[in-house]
Amino acid sequence: MPLKNELGDMNRVEKRGLVAAVATAILRLAGRLQSVLRRVFPGITPLTQWPEACYPTAPQTLPDIARQPDLAILRKLCWAAQLAYEVGDSPRETDKLARILRRWNWTTRHVFLPVDGSRRGVRGYIAETATATVIAFSGTEPTNLTDWATDLDFAPGDDPGIHGGFADAAALIWDDILSAMRPSDSAGGNAAAGAPAPGRPLFLIGHSLGAAIAAITAFHLVESGLVDITRLQAVTFGMPRTGLADFAAAYRGCGLAARTWRLTQGADLVPLVPPYRIGFRHVGNLLACPHLGSFDLATLVADRPEPVPALADLDSIKNFLRSLPLSIDTPPFPGSRLAVLLPRQFRDHLTDCYLRALGERIGGERIGGEPSGGG
Repeated sequence: MPLKNELGDMNRVEKRGLVAAVATAILRLAGRLQSVLRRVFPGITPLTQWPEACYPTAPQTLPDIARQPDLAILRKLCWAAQLAYEVGDSPRETDKLARILRRWNWTTRHVFLPVDGSRRGVRGYIAETATATVIAFSGTEPTNLTDWATDLDFAPGDDPGIHGGFADAAALIWDDILSAMRPSDSAGGNAAAGAPAPGRPLFLIGHSLGAAIAAITAFHLVESGLVDITRLQAVTFGMPRTGLADFAAAYRGCGLAARTWRLTQGADLVPLVPPYRIGFRHVGNLLACPHLGSFDLATLVADRPEPVPALADLDSIKNFLRSLPLSIDTPPFPGSRLAVLLPRQFRDHLTDCYLRALGERIGGERIGGEPSGGG
């Protein structure tokens, strides 16, 4: 490529980075204002929190050996990713999370909570089943401007090759992860009650922003030698591109990409960002399905360096935003009624669409003939 074109591409990236930085600063300021408004008006309902009755009531068992997930395991892990959105610091949210985990026969080891807004919306939990350990992170709350600031802060920072906002979010909970993964002399408060037993499978899961944090955390756990890669499985739902080509190469180089499952559903817009054209790449085995379709393990595409998209991501995004078809053909959302106003590209990103595509039922629905309370 001529030097002039290369410099032109660099200038475009720098300009986009500058625009993203300005937008990030504005959103963070707006996010602080939004936090104040939510304290004044606590009745604001997030799009990602669901009525407790929607969640499975039966124990959710996971395999006692690390192996490739089947659809039943993926359903349970998707429910676990959705549950991360219920994490909050109010007594109502704390009690709701605890009740659901008890019904699943899962033991809470740690809860990730934003502290004075400094963690920019990082929420999640560590739980243990009878046979496995689960680390789950919540994603972007559509009505939380601080989360959007994290998403837009894509310029790589201190963690080379990784989306800056995602890397910062993962770094903020890294000490908590270390405390949970290493033996502890005491338990109390929000501290972990000791490291997971050697040999237990470890599932790192997340949706949206949480998927990116899960992938970065998995990478650092393997690179630091804290976790045997043969017992780790990363499963992500609607994950954005998490890093540049050098991060993708390092992720593959340590063997983690083969142990990462990346699910994308329908017209979900999030897996198209940040754009391929500015250097970002996906990692992991890909399992995709069409809008209102079903996931089929026979269509799994093994991990490989991401090929050049047939249609440039930016062009795809522009086409999506031009059409903005409303999701009138999608079943009702179990949470806020505002979801009916979302265009298909955003509606397909929500976790209920992923659960339905995995053959799950939600609330009173019947999808695939298996009740949501099934183990």
